[in-house]
Amino acid sequence: MATGVWRRASRTWTSEVRGLYRNHGDHFRWDINRPGFAENRHRADAVEATAILRRDFAGGRRLTSGGGGGGDWIDSSNLGDHRYSRGYVFAELQSPLGARATAQAGIRFDAYSTFGSAWTPAVAAAVRATDTLRLRGSAARAFRVPTYTELYYRDPAHSARADLTPEDGWSIDGGLDWTRSGWMASVSPFARWDANVIDWVRAAPTDVWRTTNVRDVETRGVELSLARSWHAATLRTFYSALDVDAPKLDLLSKYVLEYAPHSFGAAVAAPIAGRSRAALRVDHRRRVAGDAAWLVNARLSHSVGRAEPYVEGTNLLNEAYIEVPGVAMPGRWITAGVWLR
Repeated sequence: MATGVWRRASRTWTSEVRGLYRNHGDHFRWDINRPGFAENRHRADAVEATAILRRDFAGGRRLTSGGGGGGDWIDSSNLGDHRYSRGYVFAELQSPLGARATAQAGIRFDAYSTFGSAWTPAVAAAVRATDTLRLRGSAARAFRVPTYTELYYRDPAHSARADLTPEDGWSIDGGLDWTRSGWMASVSPFARWDANVIDWVRAAPTDVWRTTNVRDVETRGVELSLARSWHAATLRTFYSALDVDAPKLDLLSKYVLEYAPHSFGAAVAAPIAGRSRAALRVDHRRRVAGDAAWLVNARLSHSVGRAEPYVEGTNLLNEAYIEVPGVAMPGRWITAGVWLR
C-alpha cells in the first residue's frame, strides 16, 4: 500500500490533496488437507484521490468541502474479473452556538459506475453543560455497496448473487461525557434502522448459502466506559449491550442475528523502562448462540528516534471463536514491525 498527502495552509485557508493505492493478494483453501480442491487466488487493487479545502471564518465557524474519486478491481480464479469506479463530493459546516455549544452539518453525494448514487446527510451537536459534563448527539444516513464476495463468491457451500442492491439506513446516537481529576466516564445510547440488508440465507441445512437483500433490521444498544489517566498511563473499562430486531424468516441466516448481546473488557497502557511502552486489552464476548470467548491482546513497543519497533500478540489464550457461523477466527497470532514517523 502507498499513500501520499500534500497540504498547504494560510491564516484562513487550508488545502489538502490525498492519494492512495493498495494492492492485495490472497490464496484461499477450502480444505487444507485437499490441495487443489476449491482453491481460490485473488488479486485486488484500489486507487483513490481526494482534494479537501477548508475555510475558517470569524466567530469560530469552519467550512470544509471537497471531492474525489477512485476505483476497485479484482482478478480472481473464483470471483472472476470485475471492476467499478466511483466519485464523490461533500461539504460540512461547523459552527459554535454560544460559548458552550457547537453544531455540525454535512452532506455527501456518491456516484458509482455499477451501484447507482446516494445522498448521505449528517448532523451533530455538543453542549458543555458544566465544566465536567458534556452532552452530545448526532444523526446520519448510511449507504453500503455489496462486496465482491457478496456478489460473486462460490464454493461447495456458498453461491453469491450478482443482482444485489446497496444497503441503506439511518442512525442516531447520543452521549454524556463526564471528566474530573483524571477520571473519564461516558454513556452512549444508539439506534440504527437499515433497509435491504444483505445476508447469506438458506431454507435447510442441506442447501447452499445464497446472498440476498433479505430484510430490514433495527439495532439498539448502549456503550458504557470508565477510564483513569495518570500522566502517560491509562486504564479503561467498557461494556456494551446490543439488541437486533429483524422480521422473522422461514430461512436460516448467517449474519444478521448472529451477534454478541453483551460484551465487556478492560485495557491498560503504560510506559515501562526508558522509552518502552506496554499495552494489554482483555475482551469477553457472549453471542446469541451461547458461545463465549475471552480475547487477550498485548503490545510492547520502544521508541528509537523516529522509529518505533514493536511486538504485538492477538488472541494470546488461543481461544476458538467465531464472528460468522462456519468461519473460525484466527488463533494465537504474533506480529512484529517498525513504525516510522
